[in-house]
Amino acid sequence: MRNQLYLDSKSSLMYKPFRNKKFLKIPGIIFASCFLLIFLVHFSYSSFPVETKKTDANILTVEGWLPAAALEKVKNEFQHDGYDMLIITGLNFSENYYQVSVDGYLIFYPNIIFTGTQADDFHIIEVNAFSELGGENCAHFNFFVNNSLVADFFAGRQKKKYGMRWKGKLEDIDSVMIQFDNDRVGKWGDRNLYVKEIIIDHKIIIPYKYNSVYVIGSLDGKNRIINNFNSNAEYTRNELIRIGVDPSSIVAVP
Repeated sequence: MRNQLYLDSKSSLMYKPFRNKKFLKIPGIIFASCFLLIFLVHFSYSSFPVETKKTDANILTVEGWLPAAALEKVKNEFQHDGYDMLIITGLNFSENYYQVSVDGYLIFYPNIIFTGTQADDFHIIEVNAFSELGGENCAHFNFFVNNSLVADFFAGRQKKKYGMRWKGKLEDIDSVMIQFDNDRVGKWGDRNLYVKEIIIDHKIIIPYKYNSVYVIGSLDGKNRIINNFNSNAEYTRNELIRIGVDPSSIVAVP
């Protein structure tokens, strides 16, 4: 019994260091695997991004999110490099609010038909809007009817209707303007105004789509966006047409 106990104790002592060495190998294998993976990724992307290699073709494809400066380059390449067709891709808009992202005027054209009223009357005109930022960084806008300032508001982050009373005949309303005038970007974020629609007397709803124009900067400026699109592809097509590309050669593919 004494010899047996001795042997068991000795074998246990011999096994313990071997077991510790076995467990020490696992972190080493993990470290080596991670290092190898990092090396392979670095090697694979060492030449990324690669220089563009153009292929001769008669169709130029462009993504619809490109900024204005890039669209000028698209126009020049399309018109000078022998392309026959320009295809614009882009996502459909899922949001019903229009982003007034810089100072300017969102102009609605109600186009109200004759109502038969003879005398001026009071009407409620509302704008459905909200600000991207709240508190002291909320968006401010002025409200015009037929170029006359009738009210101004600070919009909150909650979607709501901002309304005022206006006296006159509805068929005399040529335009309703929302002037966003305090655009700014800071460490607190980007101040933007979102507008969905104009509502008259709680029953006449005029959405921004197909009923408005966004004039960036001053009213006499040439930078006008006609809101007759539902996707980035259609918007960019309109912009390319505006800067001089032949409409018959551009296809929007939302």
